[in-house]
Amino acid sequence: MQKAKKRFFSVTAVLLAVLVALTALLPTAGAAQAATMRSKYTNKSYTHNARFNKLEVLNGVDISAWQEKVNWKKIKNDGIDFAILRAGYGKNASQEDAYFATNFKNATAAGLPVGIYWYSYAKSVADVEKEARLCLQVLGSRTLDLPVFYDLEESSQLNKGKAFCTQLVEHFCSIIAAAGHTPGLYMSRSPLLDYIEQETRGRYALWVAEYDSKTCKYDGDYLMWQYADNGKVAGVNGNTDMNFLYGNKNSLPGSATLLKSKTYTGKAITPAPTVTGEDGQPLKADKDYTLTYINNKAVGMATITAQGLGTYTGRRWYYRFKILPAKVTGLTLESRSKTRLTYIWNATPGANAYLVKVINRTTGKGFDKAVSTTRVDLTDLTDTQLYEVQVAAYRGNTAYRGPYSKVNAKHALPGTVTGLKTQKTATGSITLEWNKKPGADGYVVYQYIAAKKQTKRLATTTARSFVFKGSGAKPGTKYYFYVAPYTVDSKTKEGGKGTRLATTTRPTATKCTAAKSAKKQQITVRWNKVKCNGYAVQYSTKKNFSGDKKTLYVNSGKATGNIKTAKGGRTYYVRLRPYTTVGNARYYGSYTVARAVRVK
Repeated sequence: MQKAKKRFFSVTAVLLAVLVALTALLPTAGAAQAATMRSKYTNKSYTHNARFNKLEVLNGVDISAWQEKVNWKKIKNDGIDFAILRAGYGKNASQEDAYFATNFKNATAAGLPVGIYWYSYAKSVADVEKEARLCLQVLGSRTLDLPVFYDLEESSQLNKGKAFCTQLVEHFCSIIAAAGHTPGLYMSRSPLLDYIEQETRGRYALWVAEYDSKTCKYDGDYLMWQYADNGKVAGVNGNTDMNFLYGNKNSLPGSATLLKSKTYTGKAITPAPTVTGEDGQPLKADKDYTLTYINNKAVGMATITAQGLGTYTGRRWYYRFKILPAKVTGLTLESRSKTRLTYIWNATPGANAYLVKVINRTTGKGFDKAVSTTRVDLTDLTDTQLYEVQVAAYRGNTAYRGPYSKVNAKHALPGTVTGLKTQKTATGSITLEWNKKPGADGYVVYQYIAAKKQTKRLATTTARSFVFKGSGAKPGTKYYFYVAPYTVDSKTKEGGKGTRLATTTRPTATKCTAAKSAKKQQITVRWNKVKCNGYAVQYSTKKNFSGDKKTLYVNSGKATGNIKTAKGGRTYYVRLRPYTTVGNARYYGSYTVARAVRVK
């Protein structure tokens, strides 16, 4: 890519594993075995390194905002097999390539495998880290078939020497690899040899630029050769960069083999994959291939490249495996309230963040919360309800999350019961009921003894009702009750007692001792006193009290009452019952047997 062009766009990369696998995904139209071949896009012939004799040669373009709007269907129909798109350049958010999103959408829609590159202006490791993070941010959740290439070519960078340039490459590529993408490096051949250490050159997918030459003279392994900057491709206005990619249908970058995940140890992890030839037979390490590992120490995605030797020279096989943090230990409840649970746990090596999974066992609903410390406050909870909590460690993003800890289930502190009321009463019992408290394991019933100003614990129950009876329940007596919910986990916790309920037993029945009419239009009624708040004396001209009835209320201090009837000279029927009161409510005892009285 020309430097002036780079000022306007840059290279991004994809999974190295994706690189080899991608070849299979790439269209084969126009593909040929490595040898001398003519490019219709430059009308020149090129000779490919003999190491690629067994691989296919695929034609590609790299595109940025420099080309402005392009027609990807025409590009594809003109025989192009893949595309490398500039995602951006530099370290500022404003430097995203203006056409990247559109190019990515339309190139993939046309069926082209895609990789990206990021053009660097980094003057320090801190700068290149910002560039890598911005590159990943711009890439987002998009899936790549080819690597994310780091484009290093600024003279101000090269002038700082080999150690500095190598450090930039390693830092950028390690961040890309840890995010699960295949990192690569784009450079011209001479600067690549002069400013990048050999070990680093062998570690990442190389995209070598060498124009005005009939062959790429770089003698190491490389994935792509940028052979011209003046290609003519249908769908692109003006000139465009042209590239060869060397691949094999059976070993494509976009379909790297995913190996079993490993647990972080703080040391390099080097699993040995089974590498097979085209006949499916296992190959021998160090004879048929060598293994190179990328990002195989830190938590993240590690990449293994098997580079062919001998008769397999030029072949590549790609593998990936995740390195995940160990299982979180020591998850402990630190404190709690009605609306909060606070947990702590042991730090997990290799992790820099934790994902807390919370399930409300009472409702079945849940949520996740990410934290960067070994402590979490779970707030806005519902009192009394039971919450299952687990924690998993990760680094960077939750794609690299280790296994969850054991479940630690705790209730938020209980609240108070609502709806406490009298369901029914009798002379020797009171039945209480209340609303269910979601999450409560049971309820404690208390009696408040007003005369002593004491609270007495009566019972615990898992039901929503309780019958107060026995020697403590005396007829015609007022009582006070509380009900508190409780929960049980590692400890039993009791909630508030709520609103006090005043209620009463019903009085025992009295006995009517007399009912006579000694005066005109008057009935005198007498009865035995019982414990109550008053008496209701009912009279009617109908024997069954089905109508024409009235009630005379007499206070509890009396045992007689005088009824004024509407008429004389006829028979009335009289009965009475005692009652107790709570507020405005009356609780009645049983009626006496009705008496017939002839009124004067």
